[in-house]
Amino acid sequence: MSVKTMTIKLLDSAGAAADGGEPDRMEFRRERDGRFTVIASRAGASGSGDGAGWREVMRVDGLSSTIEVRPSLTEAAEALGLAIDWADIVPRIANADWLIAAVLAHELGQPLPALPPFEVLVTQRPRKVLRALGDVTIGAEWGYDMHELMMSFEQWLRILGGEDDLVERPYRYEGKRFMGVWSFDGNGRLEVGYDDGGQGWEGLLQDLELIDGPKLEDADLAKLAVHASGAA
Repeated sequence: MSVKTMTIKLLDSAGAAADGGEPDRMEFRRERDGRFTVIASRAGASGSGDGAGWREVMRVDGLSSTIEVRPSLTEAAEALGLAIDWADIVPRIANADWLIAAVLAHELGQPLPALPPFEVLVTQRPRKVLRALGDVTIGAEWGYDMHELMMSFEQWLRILGGEDDLVERPYRYEGKRFMGVWSFDGNGRLEVGYDDGGQGWEGLLQDLELIDGPKLEDADLAKLAVHASGAA
């Protein structure tokens, strides 16, 4: 399944957020194959800015990671003589691909862009792509033991996006078998109980003792997502 092409205007010739039709521009494009393109353009001789007058001075296609995207953005800005304000650029990129934007923010020490609803995320990356990234393991400690629960990255994003969920997982304690009930309330909180009516753990998802998810450029996407969501 392909995604829709989306083009985001990042900078204008003033080197600031693009609000008007300034002559020079830098764009970030999400292609149908899920890869990215960075384009630096100058107005043509007409200077009309109506599309027909644009002249590309730099174009980099087939980008798929922040290792490729970040230097391409820097190079494109330099080609136009513009200065990049990452605090403004990163949230704009998130409109095309939140994962790339979140990893960029992590690398640059910028605030994370807000996690969009799951319905928006799957317009940026299809479900099968999100599932292929890997699983998320979370862990909560009670009874002097660490209790872990594994789920798909897609399920984790759904929970962070506001879906409630209830998952039962058996575990053993002091030689006895218990059933752990993990209850996600859809508002960033988790309660773990067990079958004799006791409560093992309760708190915010971001406070779990263990969150281990898929990695992109050494950034843990599960951790980035929880801190960028209302769960944080």
